[in-house]
Amino acid sequence: MDSLLKLGFDMKKIVIMQETYVLVPKTYMNQVMNEVKILKETLPKALNRRFFKDSKSLDKEKEKEFSSERKLLEQELEFSKERKLLEQEFDLLKKRYDSLLSEVERERQENADLRKQLFELKEITEEQSTYCATLGGTTCGLLWRISQNEDSIHMLLGGDNADEFFQLACHTLESYVNAVHSSPSRVVGANNEYRFVISLMGVITNITASSFGRELISSKDSGKEVLKAINSVISEFPFQEMKWMKMRNVALKCMYNIR
Repeated sequence: MDSLLKLGFDMKKIVIMQETYVLVPKTYMNQVMNEVKILKETLPKALNRRFFKDSKSLDKEKEKEFSSERKLLEQELEFSKERKLLEQEFDLLKKRYDSLLSEVERERQENADLRKQLFELKEITEEQSTYCATLGGTTCGLLWRISQNEDSIHMLLGGDNADEFFQLACHTLESYVNAVHSSPSRVVGANNEYRFVISLMGVITNITASSFGRELISSKDSGKEVLKAINSVISEFPFQEMKWMKMRNVALKCMYNIR
């Protein structure tokens, strides 16, 4: 304070200065100034190091975020490609399915039409078979009666008629034997097939009853085949049933005549 008075400061001003300012020793002031100087030198470096560290950490986080976003985008692109491929495959399979479905429907319709045609053809065949059996039974029935006359046998078997007749008779008997074996319930004693076969066997029996007929049927290969077919009728048919007795008797008479 004395120094201030010596410098010419007013007392009031000195009191105000004492209330406003704090007197600090010079050594403390120098120490503070040194510390401020040190802070000025070290603080920017520390702040720059921390800022660089924080900036580097922030860059890493941004890079991680960018990498994750890029992976998500890549996954979305991959999923989009797979979805397009699946959609294309689905469209292809759907087209193939529709094509196969239409083809199945077409084949089903064709099969239905074929079954219908087959049923119609079967009915026509059965009608023709029944007609032929009826015609054959009626014709052979008439021939059975006519062939009782030996002169009629000469007329029937003259020329090349014998071979044709014996071949037809052999084929008919063999077919009938096979039919009996395959479906015995279908071939009954009262139907047209039975009448046809037994009448045909009756004609052959009348042929073997004449000397001309016996010689003719024994000398031709087709005639021998007919006799073999008649013999199979005797050996293979269930003659213990009454419906076959008449046919058995006719077949036995034929074989008796040719002895």
